Amino acid sequence: MGEARRQEREIINYYLPTFDRRSGSLLGYLVDITEQGLMLQTHDQLAPDQDIELRLQLKEPLDGADHILLEARVVWSRKQGTSIFFHSGFEFRTIEEDQRRLVNILTKSYRLEVPE
Repeated sequence: MGEARRQEREIINYYLPTFDRRSGSLLGYLVDITEQGLMLQTHDQLAPDQDIELRLQLKEPLDGADHILLEARVVWSRKQGTSIFFHSGFEFRTIEEDQRRLVNILTKSYRLEVPE
């Protein structure tokens, strides 16, 4: 399944809709993200090793952008416990500096604050 995760993912406080840019169809909702990849909650299981062009729709504009475009590969897709949804992990194929900046702004702006 590739190398271990290098960075802890930030859990996002909003389920942001994420679309397949080629088809325009809703893939699922963002659960967590880092500069290396993300996890979506999806209705359908996704086939590993497929490349997907993602369009992550933001809740509100961040630094002038209302979405983030990302190229990613499905690493895994499985149900969590008795859930009716799948969780699907993606690794970014490439990430440009402007995309990296938006991902970092997103994690700071939408981070789920968990009390200790």
